[in-house]
Amino acid sequence: MNSHSLAFLDVVYVGSNIGTTTNRSSHKWAYIKEGTPIQIVYGQKPNFMNAFVGYISSYELIRLGTDKASNKLTMSTVRYTITGASQVMQSTNNTAWKHTSPSTIAGNIANKNGMRGIIHVYQAAIDYRLQNSSDFKFLAQLADEIGYRFYVDNTDLYFINPTQILSRNNARNIPQFWSYNQPGLYDTIRSFRPVVGTITPDGGIVANRNVIGLNPTTGQLTQATALANATTAAGNQIADYITKYYNAAPAESYYEAQQKVNADALKNLYWNTATSTLRGDARVHPNSLVNLAGAALTPDEVGLWLVNDATHYLEKQPPGGNKYANTYTTDATLIRDHIYTANTSQLSALQDLTRSVPAKLVGGKWISSNIGATIYAT
Repeated sequence: MNSHSLAFLDVVYVGSNIGTTTNRSSHKWAYIKEGTPIQIVYGQKPNFMNAFVGYISSYELIRLGTDKASNKLTMSTVRYTITGASQVMQSTNNTAWKHTSPSTIAGNIANKNGMRGIIHVYQAAIDYRLQNSSDFKFLAQLADEIGYRFYVDNTDLYFINPTQILSRNNARNIPQFWSYNQPGLYDTIRSFRPVVGTITPDGGIVANRNVIGLNPTTGQLTQATALANATTAAGNQIADYITKYYNAAPAESYYEAQQKVNADALKNLYWNTATSTLRGDARVHPNSLVNLAGAALTPDEVGLWLVNDATHYLEKQPPGGNKYANTYTTDATLIRDHIYTANTSQLSALQDLTRSVPAKLVGGKWISSNIGATIYAT
């Protein structure tokens, strides 16, 4: 989340040479030029397939050798770096946004860049905001300011409330992974490493939050408070650890103060973190749910987790290699509000409004098939 999607693709060229032009009859191959649109389809047939679309941003020759068993043909391995469809959001823009909301700004930027916006409504208006950075950086900063999450998945732009999870209705789309550590069973959780050692890892704060400001119209002090929701395993409310006051974010009204404390509470959601290596599954991507099970996990580790980021590793055998050497694993950072006996608000699921729509290539640029069809989910 708040990052560009990237793919690293190693391509093995078999031929006498590699250059800037292609001539297959003489076994001469050409680099894929920078800026070329690319689509990579991966996953498990027939149901769990996913597509990654983007653009070649660079290439590097990483290996060169001669295969004596194949008529001494030269085998050249080239690594391509591919940036996702969000690459078109990198140019600096100077725009003045007046009398509009963060949700409307996100929808307008999505349409301008040929993307479908999937946006949660934020009930506030910005009187004036000057954008002097790229669309991607500006939306990332705006989302952080109000406690939202922002990311681009192919040609879908997400600007969402972290308390609402865009999850499929069909349970088949919430993959389950297990670890039993028993002979004869093939665990699909290859490794699981929770962050432990403190009650609030990764900067999370279980606390009351207060913002105090001066109303310039009435001359009166205004204060807003957001209470933490921490309970024991039995569901009993427990005392908050600290009360946090903000003086770096002054407010001129009670409504503005309330928004600021709510934004900080949203930014500190999901402070329990775990890193994992799972059997490869194309359904694992940011803001999706996974279900962990198995006797090898502790009771505090089983259940639903939210995916914060995912890296898919697909390895294919070289030309003439053993097909059984093909592997597919997924490294994922998982988050949720649960550690030992401290629980904050439960994960809430939003009915899925976002059926996948294919990207289409128009004039060398990936755009959404539903461009302009912004979804404002409440």
